[in-house]
Amino acid sequence: MPAAPAGFIRDFGSENGNCMQEFHLDKRYQREIKICLMVFLALFLLGAALLVIPAEKDRNPESTRLIALMCMGLFGLLAGLAWNSLKKIPRADITADDDGLWHTHDGKTRGLLRWADIGRIRERAGQQCLEIFDRTGRRRIRVEYQLTGFEGLRNRLYENIRLSGERARGRDFSKNPGYHLFYWACGIGFSWLGLYIGQNSSPVLGFGGMSLLVMVLVYEYLKTVFRVEIRPQGLTVFYPLRSNRIPWAAITGIDLADSFYKGTRHPEVRVFTKGSKKPFQFRQLGVDENLLLAALKQAWRPGSGPESTLH
Repeated sequence: MPAAPAGFIRDFGSENGNCMQEFHLDKRYQREIKICLMVFLALFLLGAALLVIPAEKDRNPESTRLIALMCMGLFGLLAGLAWNSLKKIPRADITADDDGLWHTHDGKTRGLLRWADIGRIRERAGQQCLEIFDRTGRRRIRVEYQLTGFEGLRNRLYENIRLSGERARGRDFSKNPGYHLFYWACGIGFSWLGLYIGQNSSPVLGFGGMSLLVMVLVYEYLKTVFRVEIRPQGLTVFYPLRSNRIPWAAITGIDLADSFYKGTRHPEVRVFTKGSKKPFQFRQLGVDENLLLAALKQAWRPGSGPESTLH
C-alpha cells in the first residue's frame, strides 16, 4: 500500500468488517518541533559563546556573563523540552477499530484499550492532548491534538463509550472567582494607567490607546459565559449582565469542538438552539469539557417544553 500523504487518515477494513482507522501526527507539527529545536540550540550556543569568548573592551564582563548564563539556562531548557517532544513523535500515532484503540507502535495485541474498558477522558488543553484512563484509573493512552483527523477520533471516542456524568449531573458549572478578579483588576489598572499617562505625558496614548484597550477587555468579559445551571426544566446560561433560559426542547444539538488561538486548540462545548445561527459556547467552567458534555447530553430530552426565552 502506498504511503499516505500528510494530513491523510488511512481507513481500511478487515475481512470481518471491522472498520479500522489510523491517525498520524501532522507533518507540519513535526517540522515545527525540529525547527524549534535547532533555533533553541543555536541560541544556547550563542550564550555559550558569549561566556567563553568575551567581547573586546568589555566594560562590564560580569553583566555579560550573567546574560550568557541566563540565555544558556532558558534556551537549554526550551531545547530540552523540544527534544523530549521530538522523541515522543514515533509513539504518538493512534489506531482505532470497532474493538477499541491503541498506540500504533505498540500493536493491537499489546496496546489495545477496549471501548468498554475506558473509564474517563481528561482534556489537557494546556498540554494540547487528551488523556484516556481505564476503569482502574490508570492512564493508558495519550491522544495529541496535533493528530490529523483529531476531531474524528474524538467523535469516535464519544460514540463508542458512555462517559460517566454522575459527578457532574445536577451541578452548576462556573468559572472560578479569579476569572472575575482578573478582568476587574485589568480594567481598573489599565484605566488608572491611561489617566496617568494622559495627564503626564501622552494624551493620545493615555486617553485614546488605554481607553480602547479597556473597551476590548469589557467587551470580552461581557460576551463570555461564566456560569451554566442544569435543571430538569432546561438550561440557564449566565453572562455578567444577563442570562438566557433555554428549555431542553429549544436545543437542537450539543457537541464538543475546538476554537483555535495561535495554532493551539481550546476545547469548548457548543449548544445549538432553534432560531439561532450561533451556538452558545462553554469553556473552562471549572470542569473538564467532556464531563460538561456528558452532563448536558444526559439531561437533554428533546421534544418537550416551550421555546427559549431571554431574561
